[in-house]
Amino acid sequence: MKKFLVLTLMCVLGLFNLSAQEPETIVIGNGGDAINYSPSYIDSYTSVTQQIFVAEEMQNKSGKIQSVSFKCTSRTATRTFKVYMVNTNKTSFSGVSDWVALTSQDLVFEGSVSFSADNWTTITFQTPFTYKKGMNVLLCVNDVTGTSSSLVTKFASDTKSENRTLHARAWNSNYGDATNITEEGTLSTSTNHVEFTIVNDGSGEELDPAPAAPTNLSTEALSDSQIRLTWDASENATSYKVYQKGNETAIATVLSGTTYVVKDLTPGTNYCFTVTASADQESEHSN
Repeated sequence: MKKFLVLTLMCVLGLFNLSAQEPETIVIGNGGDAINYSPSYIDSYTSVTQQIFVAEEMQNKSGKIQSVSFKCTSRTATRTFKVYMVNTNKTSFSGVSDWVALTSQDLVFEGSVSFSADNWTTITFQTPFTYKKGMNVLLCVNDVTGTSSSLVTKFASDTKSENRTLHARAWNSNYGDATNITEEGTLSTSTNHVEFTIVNDGSGEELDPAPAAPTNLSTEALSDSQIRLTWDASENATSYKVYQKGNETAIATVLSGTTYVVKDLTPGTNYCFTVTASADQESEHSN
């Protein structure tokens, strides 16, 4: 009897574990609009699109994202893609050069992708992406086909209130490497209507260690009421927070770069500023 009970419990626990590993689907948007540049502008040799999906759209889920699906609304095409994903604090793009820096470690898929009109196309990642709960996510599609088509393929999309997409294309190799973009792009308030499949394996709940505190914080007077703060980057930091002595909360969050201009200062007054680095967790204060 005892052996039977043990085996039963093991089976029950195994079933619970299996159900926890079942993929779930995150559907973002309803596809009421259509765009011809994201995820790919096929009438070009190379193109790149970065788009941001905020935490609310990720529906409080976390874990390993295994695939992304796009809905094509017109024409058939086959292209060669590199797909990258990163967790980010960024909620929108501030300018035509505000690309999110990517590395080869962020690559989740590389290969041929075929689209057909009025159908969903699923891109299954070769390296599942660990999505951290509560973070925004950046999805980058780099079309590296190297040949163009005279036709334009459109994809279902939705309009947002902010510039959530930055995209660019060329009839050369200018956008053939999403990890090294030096050219400007075009801002857009549209993002693709997408579906992600995600497995809640607990990985999205694990917090990465806090980065080291920024070093070599220095100041430069720009006027009698403004100074520029500059510091050295902290490895793995995704953002920085600027603190002024006397304030418990940060006076600014810097999502890109390692400088910040403090304005509206009173001449002849002493001020003290520190900077922290953040990823999943926040570092100690700088000097």
